Amino acid sequence: MLMQNWLSSPLHFVEKGRLAGFFLCSLLCACQPDWSAKTDTELFKAAATQAAAATELAQRRLAQQQWAAALKWQLQALQLGEHQLLAPYLHLLEQQQGFYAAAEFLSLWQQAQQSQVEPSLLAQYGLWQGNSSVPGLQRSECALQLQPVLQNAAAEQQWKRLLAEWQRDPAMSSLSVCFLPAQRIQSLELRCSLASDTRVQCQYQHLASLVRHSAMTQLLVIGGKGGASYNNGILQLAEDSSYSVLRHEFAHVLGFIDEYRLPESTAKDLCTRSDIPNLLTDLGELPLHQRRFAHQRTVEQLVKVDTCAQVGLQAYALADWSLMRYHEAELSPLYLHLMQHQLKSAKALMPVQYFYAYKARLAGDMTSWSVFMRKAAALGYPDAIRLLQQSSKVQTDQPAPG
Repeated sequence: MLMQNWLSSPLHFVEKGRLAGFFLCSLLCACQPDWSAKTDTELFKAAATQAAAATELAQRRLAQQQWAAALKWQLQALQLGEHQLLAPYLHLLEQQQGFYAAAEFLSLWQQAQQSQVEPSLLAQYGLWQGNSSVPGLQRSECALQLQPVLQNAAAEQQWKRLLAEWQRDPAMSSLSVCFLPAQRIQSLELRCSLASDTRVQCQYQHLASLVRHSAMTQLLVIGGKGGASYNNGILQLAEDSSYSVLRHEFAHVLGFIDEYRLPESTAKDLCTRSDIPNLLTDLGELPLHQRRFAHQRTVEQLVKVDTCAQVGLQAYALADWSLMRYHEAELSPLYLHLMQHQLKSAKALMPVQYFYAYKARLAGDMTSWSVFMRKAAALGYPDAIRLLQQSSKVQTDQPAPG
């Protein structure tokens, strides 16, 4: 009777469930080999079909810093279904073979696998999904329209920080400058360089369609690693460039030049010009410079700088402590005035379309040359207007066929 009562009680079923769970666990554990206790030889045999064995081999090779072997066994485990190893595999592959090797692998993996890859992992390697863009900064009036381009998630996060700092900066945010919604460009197309000791360079030809259809005046490309720069209408930042670097390079857009020693080739092109807002090399031209840029700086207030030393010229900056000499310097009222002055005649600043027209002409693509040159002329750039007029005159002067 006592036994029957116990069998029919709820407690009996709880105890019975516990015992069943214990035996099931014991059975499963008995079926799962302890791979950590296996020899390498045993693991080699099992790794042909067992993902856990390949994973154990990968872990052992990582501990021994045998990177190539670790990659081999991680890949084997991946192919056997251990998909949680994808991110660690990509991280190690990037360390050993570079960012683009990892991006290429991930692109091929995504195409070959039925399961979806995490969007955040794709973005990390610049394999953007869809055509979404990052909001920009618009104003009622814009003398310049910069088009940001982002290579990967790191570039996107940095751009969001830079844009927020620009908006918090009373001086820079007062300028008549707009940032169009940032465009995400596939890293395997843009392929910005990754050498930290050189300036970043990207495959700008892949942006031709964007330049053709955007309302931009200049490109702002963020991607890769290395030094920032501004040339030919393209402001290039690394994916970790600071806000002070952005300010400095943007000043180059407005015609400012560095107030420290320039390479000889650069100094030859710049040091005899009279249209540089922040410095001059001929003190006799100071009155003209004062009128041109609407300032009252005297000879006594000018500061000797090494900008043109490589070509044997003494350059004089309008101020000693400036963002063109020290990136961390605040933007002074004088240099803010010079920036505002330059923006009043923004049509004289070279738009990026002019550069793309030049590249099209070098390639013999006169149709694209005409498209880009007309866009540059529509923005009011004097050289583009002049070249279009010359081209039109040459065509008019051609004799009629026959």
